[in-house]
Amino acid sequence: MLKNLLLLALIIFLNACSTPPAPDKPLLAETTEREGLLELLIDKPARLLQPTPVELNLAREQYYQQQDWQSFIALTERLWASYSEEKQATLLKDTLSKLLLLEPEIIEQLAQSADQSLQSWAWLAQTQHTKGFKQKRELEDLSQIAQNISFNPQLIDILIADTNQLLSPPEHIAVLLPLSGRLEIIGKQIRGGILKHYWHAQSQKKLVFYDTNQSDGVVSLYQTALNNGAERIIGPLTREEIKLINEIAGPEVIALNRLEQPSNLFQLSLRSLTETNQIVTHLINQCFEHVAIISSNLSTDSQMANELQTDWAERQKFKLIHHRYPHNSNNLRAEMNQVLNLQHSQGRAGFLSRVIGQTIEHEPRSRQDLQALVLIGDEQRLAVLQPQMDFHQIEIPLIGSSLLTPSQLAQAPLNRDLKNIQFPTHPASFTVSPLTNTLEALGWDGFLLANTVHKLEKGMYIHGALGRHVMGENNLINTQLDWAQYQEHGKLVSVRQPPANNFYWTKAAKPLSNPELIRQTLLDEIIKFNLDEVHVNFKQ
Repeated sequence: MLKNLLLLALIIFLNACSTPPAPDKPLLAETTEREGLLELLIDKPARLLQPTPVELNLAREQYYQQQDWQSFIALTERLWASYSEEKQATLLKDTLSKLLLLEPEIIEQLAQSADQSLQSWAWLAQTQHTKGFKQKRELEDLSQIAQNISFNPQLIDILIADTNQLLSPPEHIAVLLPLSGRLEIIGKQIRGGILKHYWHAQSQKKLVFYDTNQSDGVVSLYQTALNNGAERIIGPLTREEIKLINEIAGPEVIALNRLEQPSNLFQLSLRSLTETNQIVTHLINQCFEHVAIISSNLSTDSQMANELQTDWAERQKFKLIHHRYPHNSNNLRAEMNQVLNLQHSQGRAGFLSRVIGQTIEHEPRSRQDLQALVLIGDEQRLAVLQPQMDFHQIEIPLIGSSLLTPSQLAQAPLNRDLKNIQFPTHPASFTVSPLTNTLEALGWDGFLLANTVHKLEKGMYIHGALGRHVMGENNLINTQLDWAQYQEHGKLVSVRQPPANNFYWTKAAKPLSNPELIRQTLLDEIIKFNLDEVHVNFKQ
């Protein structure tokens, strides 16, 4: 008994000598001092602390500043569960907008994360860097994969709806063209092509024409068209007018000319951006290495010849021979003799005749190293060259440029003087259609793109009267031409049979047995968009 009393006394004494404990601090303050608010909110069990939404949002913003994306998304998900529906939508949009500010490389790294929430949000951000059908497919796939993430379906449904709206064809199209004044003829020809496509498509959409020559300015006319409900605008035509609306217009505009500067509006031009590159590709595909160019000294011909030389030098080690002649020359035969070295053959014959003292009969022979001859010029300048080739029995492939495109397109008369010359041109040049000139073809394709350009994705093209349209840099619409050739009797036909680009469907195609042709036909059907377009109004 005595022993137990002594032990109890000792315990009381030791407790009396120890330092009294400090009063308990609130758990939030203690943890904030030691670890910081952010670690407290994420790492501490919920039973120890129930932070308010304000505190959670503060921590979320701090994580965003620190670029701790895993914690940022974790708090987003936690906040979303505690918000009302209205606040949820605001939170989701804010989160996506913040992620879209990141570099694509960072988003790609986050998409490889083991954290499912962070990975799914990164995938959502990646869908916003695509457009059109691809974006819609990615969003639909993500809705199936990320079924337990906060943005599904609330934000995904909104994004899919926005995509569907962008993919919907316009119901109201305005056209800004000069229908009077100095450019009246050009404007009315383009208008004719638009109307021919409108009627061919049996369109029911609203189509309104505005005369740019009778207005207070193209900017005012552009605003008027938008105020009247236009969803897409074709035109204007001149570069000066396009420059005036370039700062305020966007992808709702299909301008019918090209600016040499970045732009938000789409730019469609008669001339292909890559024609010379297409010519060089054609020469290389034919395995031609030793090639000569004949062009006049006109600025347009010289510019194309220089571009051709530049493209050739970038892709071939062999030098391209270039011979220029005066555009007003009346003796192109002499120019042909010079580039083919026929004068040397004649000189040798004359020398031999003098040596033997007798007149000899001979036929001049051209140089044998040339594999192809590129002729840059229009129909009138080049028509005299073919008889010269026949006279000297020269059989060398002749390649022309789009300058040989007949002014009346497929309705042009036969032209035997240009037989066997292959050149890139518009499909409307050899395909029977309502079109009678290239300006009408420009109008036809302007209406086509007004209804389908919102569907044009990278890697896709749209068949048009001018060629296959693909989207280039800075919203420049690049046109890939088709290759055609004049036959012996002078008819212009496609080099490829059947034509690779049939923009005007008048009858069903015949069954094909070639697998590659079947594949191409199926691709053509896939990208042949439905043009069910409505009232035609003319406003001056």
